[in-house]
Amino acid sequence: ILGFASIIHIPFAIQNYPVSLSSTDWALSDAAEYIKVNGLDTKKIYYTDPSIFYFLNKNPKCNSCIEVKNAEQLKLMQNSDLLLFDATFATLKGINFNSVLYSSGFKLIQVFSPETPVQTFGKPYFVALLERSDIDSLTMLENQKIISGANKSYTTLVKYDFDSSTPTDTITVSTSKINRTAYFRIPKRNRNYLVSEIKLDTINPLQPITLKVSYRQFRKTSDENLRYFVEAVSNGSTLYKRVFEVGTPAQANPDEWHDISFTLILHNIEVTPELTIRTGFWNKRKGEFLIDDYRVEVRVK
Repeated sequence: ILGFASIIHIPFAIQNYPVSLSSTDWALSDAAEYIKVNGLDTKKIYYTDPSIFYFLNKNPKCNSCIEVKNAEQLKLMQNSDLLLFDATFATLKGINFNSVLYSSGFKLIQVFSPETPVQTFGKPYFVALLERSDIDSLTMLENQKIISGANKSYTTLVKYDFDSSTPTDTITVSTSKINRTAYFRIPKRNRNYLVSEIKLDTINPLQPITLKVSYRQFRKTSDENLRYFVEAVSNGSTLYKRVFEVGTPAQANPDEWHDISFTLILHNIEVTPELTIRTGFWNKRKGEFLIDDYRVEVRVK
């Protein structure tokens, strides 16, 4: 009996094993940390993804933890109850975020993004923490500010419009008959482009380090996607490295320019004079792309 019992794990018991978190796991982890730091874990929590309780060190079957199985169930929530909305699980259960936010009497507390951009059902993945509340016009305005990011402040680290500001490598900066302003051409070569090395020690960024990357793109080979990379290096050691494919908007016309924007969240990276952040594009699959109005920013508020 003892031998058999030794291989049984207690569900949701605290395990001290090192666990590598996925990009979406980080959004749930950040949401759980926010709940704990702000003393919200004593409230009744309605949830769409039970994984959150791994990070809260709670059992999802506790008396104050209620799984939401459909949109109708949200009507049972009382004022001050919390809703933890996971974009993937909520969509599977037929729960629409805009309907919840704008017509169901909820105050949006915070939105949490994945570590690197992730698409779910053709839209960006996110986790949102909401509170059931009596809604007035001011609350609706604050909800909109949180959604749009208007309450966040960024400092520009890299900015190239390729007309007045260009990178050192100007060989592939050009214009065309259909685009009179200059752009950066990424040819069909397997290498890195627009690589930047950034110091943050004089900027005092918000922790965890949050980078916002935005640019306009014309994809000349419609079946290919660019990859983007970010690295954190200090004293010759690589502290952090991620490479990921950047998808294009679902409704993007392959024969037109379209805007791309995403955030990168670097957890557990201490800002020191020795820290260098490297960013750039990696054309692994040898497609051809045009890039314009490229910008990298870091969040400071």
